[in-house]
Amino acid sequence: MQKESFVHENMRPYYNDLNEHLCQITDSLKAYKEMNNSLHEMHMSNVSNDMNKIMMTLTIFSAIFIPLSFLAGVFGMNFSYIPGLDIKSAFYVFITVCATTAGGMLLFFKLKKWY
Repeated sequence: MQKESFVHENMRPYYNDLNEHLCQITDSLKAYKEMNNSLHEMHMSNVSNDMNKIMMTLTIFSAIFIPLSFLAGVFGMNFSYIPGLDIKSAFYVFITVCATTAGGMLLFFKLKKWY
């Protein structure tokens, strides 16, 4: 019995050439897939870095305004006796303390290079 081949011997070089081209295309597709994955990871890294910068800015604002809110809450309470209410310059002292606190925190953050 003789086994019949679907490929004629005179066509074999063309099929080998076709096989090589298909292997090259497959390798190119794998390289493009890796390049696409690398670009996606780089994009996600950039988005993450941008989000970290935004979160750092929000954290700095929070760190500055939380102590100021505390001071305003304490001195804004309706008690019959709060130390310093009878002093005429107490308001200016309070504003100076708040400004000094905010300025000191900004200076501290600047020295630490957090912004």
